Formats: sequence, structure tokens, C-alpha cells
Amino acid sequence: MSSPAAYSPHVIYVRQLFRRALRTAQDWSTTREGFRQTCIDIRYQFEANRNVHNPKQLAAVLAGAEKDLKDMAHPEPYRYPTSPFGSKYERNVPVPKEIAENGFGDYVDPATKYGRFERNFINV
Repeated sequence: MSSPAAYSPHVIYVRQLFRRALRTAQDWSTTREGFRQTCIDIRYQFEANRNVHNPKQLAAVLAGAEKDLKDMAHPEPYRYPTSPFGSKYERNVPVPKEIAENGFGDYVDPATKYGRFERNFINV
């Protein structure tokens, strides 16, 4: 049995360009309705050039789309919270193996050494 035919590099490139355009539109949108309308407009722009088969025209269309995408780039694009530079990136870093196995060495927690105490307004 043969594997299914792979997509051509051109199809993959156009798909990636479309996705980048949608992500850029999401960076600029403030409401879901506005984002949806922008997505429809982007889709119409891509559909208008769907049947371009002349290599020179195709190169010009793709270069224009790349230029438009570069011009519309947001200065602070949205980042997923758990992605690098996101707000939750490496928030819960695992404990290093040496500390997990050997502990902190000579450090003793005062709560275990002297017993737990409650803070109140008298001994603050």
C-alpha cells in the first residue's frame, strides 16, 4: 500500500501564509465579531487569487501578500500563556533532581525546628 500523496510546497506555503494572516488579524481585533469579519475578508482575498496559475503573476501575488502581512504586523502580538515569553512560561519549573534526592543540605525550616506558631496582633 502506498501512502497518500503529500501536499506540494506551494500549497503548504499558501496555507501557512493564510494562517499567519489570520493570526495577525487576531492580534489587532478587539471583539470576536470584528475578528470574524476580518477573517471573511482575508478568505475572499485568498479566494480571488485561487485560479492564478501563471508563475510570474503568482509570485507577484504572493510577494504582495507577504508585504501586506509585514506591514500589518502587530508590535505586541498575542502569545499563548504557556508558550515561551508567555505569562505562564516556566511558572512551575520542576525541582532539580539533586535537591529532590538530597534536600537543601544544612538548611532547616524554622517551622519544623521550633514548632509552628500562630501570628496574632500581640506578637507581631
